[in-house]
Amino acid sequence: MTITVIQPDAAAGKDTRLRSVAPTTNYATETGGAVGMGTPGTAARLVKLFNVSTIASTEVVDDALLEVIKYGAVRSGGSTICTFDVHQILVDWLEAEATWNVRKTGTNWSTSGCAANDVDADSDVLAQAESYQAEPTGTLSWSSAALTGLVQGWVDGSVANNGLLLKASAVDEARPTGYAYDLLYFSDYTTASLRPKLTVTHHTPSGGLPPHILRPVYLPQGIVL
Repeated sequence: MTITVIQPDAAAGKDTRLRSVAPTTNYATETGGAVGMGTPGTAARLVKLFNVSTIASTEVVDDALLEVIKYGAVRSGGSTICTFDVHQILVDWLEAEATWNVRKTGTNWSTSGCAANDVDADSDVLAQAESYQAEPTGTLSWSSAALTGLVQGWVDGSVANNGLLLKASAVDEARPTGYAYDLLYFSDYTTASLRPKLTVTHHTPSGGLPPHILRPVYLPQGIVL
């Protein structure tokens, strides 16, 4: 079993925020920022891509764990909890060009903000993490069979790696009053240990028949079981 930790810096990392209140602004060089729901009807989302090319395409992925460090949890309107969803992004985007309106210069998102509409991003939630106002600092973690399966596809090349969309849940983004967002560190942050991280546990498949296929056993009398 091998554990590969992917925690890129500003040069290798690829992430940027998409903010509805600044729909033409690119945030690729930010070291951190708010992700979630601001005043009602506004949202800030994070698009993030991890390069998994250091893992051989023949490897079997056993687990994938996404972790992002938060340095603040801001809430109002009565609720102290915000749920953050992770979705698979289905289209390519450029870190230095993506905004709320466009995924790269001259090419709009089909719906602004990289909507989870099965065009820009898969509508299925890969994994969820709850963040509490009483815990303003700490680690948000996402892990699920669906996320592991997606990373397997990235590794073996069967699925295009367009990265992940991190956003407040549909319920939280639709709050009629108040706001709910976390302050998160990004790949450009100077302290390496606080940058977003993808930990992939994987192994090299052994040769021979798969374990569920039984070999015939020949008895001395010539009877086959």
